[in-house]
Amino acid sequence: VPGARPVDRDLEIGGAKLADLTAIDGTGRLVLALFVEGRGDAPWIAAADALANARRNRAAIEQHLGDPELRPQLEPLAVLIAEAFEPELLDLVRDRHGRTVSVADDLRDVVSLIEIGEPVSRGP
Repeated sequence: VPGARPVDRDLEIGGAKLADLTAIDGTGRLVLALFVEGRGDAPWIAAADALANARRNRAAIEQHLGDPELRPQLEPLAVLIAEAFEPELLDLVRDRHGRTVSVADDLRDVVSLIEIGEPVSRGP
C-alpha cells in the first residue's frame, strides 16, 4: 500500500479484533491488514467483517489511534495477507488488466491481496 505507515498491532475495538496490523496510507486512509488462510470463503468474510466494524467504529478507532494523519471519513482498506491464495480465489479478484486487486463488486477498491509464498497448486 503506497505510503502506508504501521500504527498498531492486534487492533481491538469493543472486544472485537479488527486487524492483525493497522496502518495509515499516504492519503490518511485506514489500512487493516489481516493474516488469513488463502482458501475458501474465510478471507472474504474476514475482510467484510473488518471493514464493517471499522465503518461502525470510526470515532473509537480515531480516538484509540490518536494519529493526526488519520482521515476517518475515508473508506478503510482491508489487506488480506496469506502465504498463498488458491487459484480459484485469485480468479475471482482479477481486474480487467489481469492484476489481483479486489474481491467482488461490493468490495471493489476496499480489499487487496498479498501473497508471501508460492501459489497453491490446483492438485493432481
